Amino acid sequence: MQAHFSRFAIIVTVLLVCVCAACDETNDSQPLTITGHITTDKTAAEGGGDIYASVLKGGGREMMSRDLSDSFESMTRTAPDGSFSLDLSGTGLAPGDTVTLIGFLDRNGNGGIPTPDAGDAMGFFIEEGTLTPSYTLKPGVNSGVDIRISREVFDFDKEISGTITGGYTGPVHLFAYAGDIRSLDLSALDVDNIIGYASVEKNETPLDYRLTILPYGHDLPIADVTVMAIFDTNENGSLDPGESVAYHSQHPKGLPTLLTLTTAEQDGISLDSDRAMVLPVPAGEAISLSGQVEPPDGYDAHSAPLFVLVAETDDPNILLTHPLSVTRAFYRLDPAAVDFNLDVSATGLAPGDTVMVLALWDKNFKENPDTPTYTSFPDATDGDLLGYYQDKDTLTVAHPLRAGVNAFVPQAEGNIRFDVNRRVIDHSASLAFKVENGGGVTVNAGDTLLVISIEKEGLRILPPALTDPDRIVTMASVTATGDSDHTYAVPVMGALLDEIIKTPFGVEEVYVIAVLDANQNGKPDTGEALAFYPGILDLIDGTNTLDSPVKFTVFTI
Repeated sequence: MQAHFSRFAIIVTVLLVCVCAACDETNDSQPLTITGHITTDKTAAEGGGDIYASVLKGGGREMMSRDLSDSFESMTRTAPDGSFSLDLSGTGLAPGDTVTLIGFLDRNGNGGIPTPDAGDAMGFFIEEGTLTPSYTLKPGVNSGVDIRISREVFDFDKEISGTITGGYTGPVHLFAYAGDIRSLDLSALDVDNIIGYASVEKNETPLDYRLTILPYGHDLPIADVTVMAIFDTNENGSLDPGESVAYHSQHPKGLPTLLTLTTAEQDGISLDSDRAMVLPVPAGEAISLSGQVEPPDGYDAHSAPLFVLVAETDDPNILLTHPLSVTRAFYRLDPAAVDFNLDVSATGLAPGDTVMVLALWDKNFKENPDTPTYTSFPDATDGDLLGYYQDKDTLTVAHPLRAGVNAFVPQAEGNIRFDVNRRVIDHSASLAFKVENGGGVTVNAGDTLLVISIEKEGLRILPPALTDPDRIVTMASVTATGDSDHTYAVPVMGALLDEIIKTPFGVEEVYVIAVLDANQNGKPDTGEALAFYPGILDLIDGTNTLDSPVKFTVFTI
């Protein structure tokens, strides 16, 4: 009996020691798991196969340059409902480590370790608000990892290369994007169409880079690829307000140049940090613009697209020459659509700011692939039609914003219009003229003169009034010198009412007037002094020098 008791005591003691040891181990080593769910797009699911969730060591950008089979840390087959749980015990991974989480559909398993290869489909876990498949492990259970399998796996090796120039120093994140860009809002990018990632560190000198193109989702050749760089000043891996993004561009206006990636070597894909667009700091107010465009004849579901743009300027000419300097938002409407609703809360615009709201019928949109001007951004070029929301009675083209919804709805029978009726045309026409005092008006140095030339059907002589601002040919402000012998010069607008343009370029029967802009608001106001050119001008390309001065009179606008 004593012997049996001794053996029992020993067994109990051993068990207690084991339990205590297990408890100590649990206290020192917390469980580390990942749980989530995988869904598969209908197209990707065709043909069936086994679905796996996998953890790969390293962040998305650094991992993408390696063979995936060298990166697996843990893998599990999903449950029938798509759910999964990955135990990272024994992998060497710890909280704070950066990993990449993928799901893949293995259609051609051969009995070995499953890996995504040609013919399979896959998807990445990309956290909301980021553009890269990098995930930092948290202690304990990492839940909510939802992955969508949508990318077909292809078989190619592809790199592109170039140089990052400019004065920026610090981390740079490079992306190749094969999706559609319809707006300036980078948060609207479809992360499934990001086909290349790289991270580099730039110093004061130009930096050469190489960017691996992923064989996931698109097969070569890949058309309409945008290459961009995020200059990550706060080093958090995301694009934040105050940071900037640069696009590869060979476009004379600085717009992104779309590329077609092929099997051939492609280098010289440069990016300039000095030409980067700064992501504005939001003003903290919800601001949106809602309205309707009056479309031009011929615009329908099968025509070129219509863009709506919000520009912080009162000069539409700037939009034709330096669009990125004033454009705060744009959106490409659906085919045949005329209604728009733009949220501009994140653009830096604030209540009280004044903006032009314009529409561009980009008639040659994406017509010339593999050229420097091939872009996804709105690009007003010869033959396009432009319009802007305006009060034709007061000549107001720039409108103050308020918090909340701002309506930009035209009045079909009124003076508030949004006609898309001005044709963009290449020309070098300008007006050169002198100004003469008269009618009791003396122009002093520093005064602001508003110079307007207008096709004759748009001006009533007596009493003077602008009756149709759509027929304006020139509208520009100049600062008076006080010298009656000084010659002023102003450009002819780059977009004119289609029906008044002659071929070769010219506009017949044009009146020229000047307004002494006493309140310097950039438009003619009731009671402001008025000057006339005494003749009528047939305007042609090149410099049009008036043979008589524009002379002030007793008349006012």
